[in-house]
Amino acid sequence: MLAQIILPYSRIGLAGEPIAQNTHLGWILSGRTEATDKDLWCESFFQKTFVRRSDGRYEERLPFKTYRDPPIVLGRSHQMALNRFLQLERRMSSSPERRSKYVEEVKEYFALEQIAQAVGSERSLVRNTFKNRHVACCVLPQHAVFRKESQSTKQRIVFDASSGTSNGRSLNDILWTGPSLQNDMSAVTLNWRKYRFVFTADIGKIYRCIAVHP
Repeated sequence: MLAQIILPYSRIGLAGEPIAQNTHLGWILSGRTEATDKDLWCESFFQKTFVRRSDGRYEERLPFKTYRDPPIVLGRSHQMALNRFLQLERRMSSSPERRSKYVEEVKEYFALEQIAQAVGSERSLVRNTFKNRHVACCVLPQHAVFRKESQSTKQRIVFDASSGTSNGRSLNDILWTGPSLQNDMSAVTLNWRKYRFVFTADIGKIYRCIAVHP
């Protein structure tokens, strides 16, 4: 099977560089890769700051780019998030059933201690550092996604961390992402061909089970 895919064309670089091999599926690269400086910093930051709480949950700190580049800060976000929330309420007013479900989900967040009431206002969290005025908080807009065809979760709340603040930057913009830790899905799918039976499972609310340091 492999011989049928690979074509007799390849390009070999210098020592330590990847090898390019032509195939019927297109060119592929193989060889060693080195983690970037940013990825190494993210991994080191995680190892130094995460904790395992007594209830078994992990608690982490957010890897802000500000730690390495002080001028990268957030602007104001409260008013924009409030406007988005009011739009959501207007849309929900035409569907009492969806609104009721949305309220139940918000209450569940509080019951599971996955969110808590914010302390202080945006105005009280404005700082004068790095020769700039910046806001030491971020209010995330959120909306409800409804999927009628879903068998498990018809509706879920989605927080928009890509929404820009008053200076144009979003929360996602000022966080390092670090290296990808998930298995490549195409490789996982191809691996299924090796077995007669395949089982899949889902961890409910997996990302909500990771606590963020206050």
